[in-house]
Amino acid sequence: ALEDIPAASETDLSNILPEQVWPFFGEVLDFVYTEELRLTNENVVPLLRCADALQIRSLFVRCVGGVDTLLCAASAPRILGDSALLLGGELADQIQRAAQDVMAESFDTYSVEDLQRLPVPEIARLLRRDDLSAMHENEVFDIVFGLAESLIHEGRGEEVVQLWQSVRFGALSNSYFVRAARVEAIPKMALIWAKVLHRKSGNSMVPNPSAQLGADDWPIGPPRPRKPFKDLVCAVMYSVDTDARNDQDVERNITAATLVAEEIEFLGGRAILENIFARPARDSAETPIINMDQVDVAFVLAPWTPSEKRIQTLIQFVDKGGGAVLLSFIGGLSKGTWLDRQYEPLVTGKVADSTPYEDVYLASQGFLD
Repeated sequence: ALEDIPAASETDLSNILPEQVWPFFGEVLDFVYTEELRLTNENVVPLLRCADALQIRSLFVRCVGGVDTLLCAASAPRILGDSALLLGGELADQIQRAAQDVMAESFDTYSVEDLQRLPVPEIARLLRRDDLSAMHENEVFDIVFGLAESLIHEGRGEEVVQLWQSVRFGALSNSYFVRAARVEAIPKMALIWAKVLHRKSGNSMVPNPSAQLGADDWPIGPPRPRKPFKDLVCAVMYSVDTDARNDQDVERNITAATLVAEEIEFLGGRAILENIFARPARDSAETPIINMDQVDVAFVLAPWTPSEKRIQTLIQFVDKGGGAVLLSFIGGLSKGTWLDRQYEPLVTGKVADSTPYEDVYLASQGFLD
């Protein structure tokens, strides 16, 4: 492919190619003379920049195909960072969008160290996405907190603000909201307005929430959580004796189950409610209304007298790889002690009974793996 070499061979290539790609120029020459090329996460974008600058079309085509082949959760941070640094124009936009899509889908697998290799604007762009794979906004806060500490240590404190502006403060749990209030870089009025708008959005008072500007021109929206339950079908199972009369516990259990279902829908999922209360006279003939083959996650609320048949169905569901989470903390609704040993391996995620509702999130449980 000698015809691919630009005619102006006497040109000082240091004026054409950025210093970051110089270590890869030997591979360019090898390709020109032998047409042999081994693309990796480390060299694919630098070689693409060389091919573009030197107008080596055959190498350019190979590298574009290589990016498409190599792009995955593990390689996306490197490819995104290199493309933001070395490329420009429509090609850079296409590669960055593709890498951002992959990283958003796998966000919960990345550490602070993984994200530190990216330019701050690219990190902020990633963190602003609705489809970020984060089970709770607390996770985003932890990532930004770690990145902010690193930037301040490097003397780049002025870049911290755009990262904090990507956090949806209204969706933080109460304890994390207090932590946010202690961060000097975050205006207190921005926190207050974020919380107010988030609650209004959660109550459907804001039909089409969009980003708004608050104190010091800080964006405080969109006032909604991300969509961690997107495309998930969730069974919400509660246990109440609906034949009981004037029983406040019945009403409270049904209300709690309904609230959980509404929250799942709010977070982008589909919720199916089912009462799994044991009825001795009818238990043998009962047929579950939920097809567990179509369920991704089961949430079990305060099951003090569950049907043994339903419990067995849940255990089989977990054994096949489904996720089940016990929610025994809501308002102390359980009339009896939940017997962990009796129902293992049903309980794959459990929180302490004293845990505040808003502080419960499932990121650390791994039940969706």
